[in-house]
Amino acid sequence: QNPAVQGAFREHGAFTSSAESGGPSPLAAAIEANEAGSVRALLAEGERTEILLPDGKTPLGRAAAEGDLEAVRLYLAAGADPAFSGKDGETPLMLSAQAGHEEVVRALLWCGADPNARRTDGRAALMLAAAAGRIAAARVLVERGADLRAADARGMTALALAASGHAELVAYLLDQGADARVRDGLGRAVLFHAVAAEVGSPTLYSRLAKESDEGHGAGSLRDKQRSRKLEQGDTVRLLLSRQVDPNAGDRAGHTPLMESARRGQVAVTRLLISSGARINAQSRSGTTALVWAAREGRREVVDLLLSLGADPELTKRNGLRPCDYAARRGHPHLARRLGGEEPEDAQPSGSAAGGKTP
Repeated sequence: QNPAVQGAFREHGAFTSSAESGGPSPLAAAIEANEAGSVRALLAEGERTEILLPDGKTPLGRAAAEGDLEAVRLYLAAGADPAFSGKDGETPLMLSAQAGHEEVVRALLWCGADPNARRTDGRAALMLAAAAGRIAAARVLVERGADLRAADARGMTALALAASGHAELVAYLLDQGADARVRDGLGRAVLFHAVAAEVGSPTLYSRLAKESDEGHGAGSLRDKQRSRKLEQGDTVRLLLSRQVDPNAGDRAGHTPLMESARRGQVAVTRLLISSGARINAQSRSGTTALVWAAREGRREVVDLLLSLGADPELTKRNGLRPCDYAARRGHPHLARRLGGEEPEDAQPSGSAAGGKTP
């Protein structure tokens, strides 16, 4: 009952999460002080574990997030409810899955944790594991009934979240029956998210390259493998090998090819086109991949698109051509290139000073 002690409890947020009294929790104080012996003694005396710590986690949730399997077992043995959530509806299972603590995930599921419980943003444990690339945790969750079709508040499934740089996990989820055709709230399919990812999986790419070398375009692929940039195409390559539609645009008609051109991804752009992406496809506003490349000053992509048949005369609904966007965005070299004129530095070999050839 010491007021000073109670003030310290309040300062550190050590209160029960129930609405009964808001009194300080000795267990929270012991946890914050890192007094393992006191924690054990309090649990043995029957101290309730359904409280929130200053970081918004439950005691079980914090142990799960830290991968402390011994502490997790201790709390569960003391009767901690694995369904009791912390801030934003985060359960201990979600926290352990996101952090990739496979054994903790197993322990929580064994004690009845719901693999399909949702956070306030609609994300379940599998989605959190997928977004973080935690393949071992994801495997355990799928084995124990995690819903592959579930989507968060933005319409993102575990597969869509994994597509942002976790190719091996994407392969696993596809093998388990995840649907790559499902679209998010903006109408974007999984391939779009793979294109938008900025990193890839060198390990998976090496394996795919080896498979391709054994009978599918070996020479060119070996050359591409030398480029770090192509590693960004791991998940894209994987999805395309599963017959995903390369022309699936979002609600505005923005396609994966347009996105890769906008980002300046030369290798991914080439890969999409070779897999059937329509090079002159237009969005609802009339935008093409070439418009995006010109607008963003992506010279290599512009050259690639032109060499493969992109039409520089296609206009948007506002009547503007790719060269107009290049000029407006401060890329005069590209504007001249797209307008059909040779760039100033493109002189014949052996040109003398002043631009005259002897």
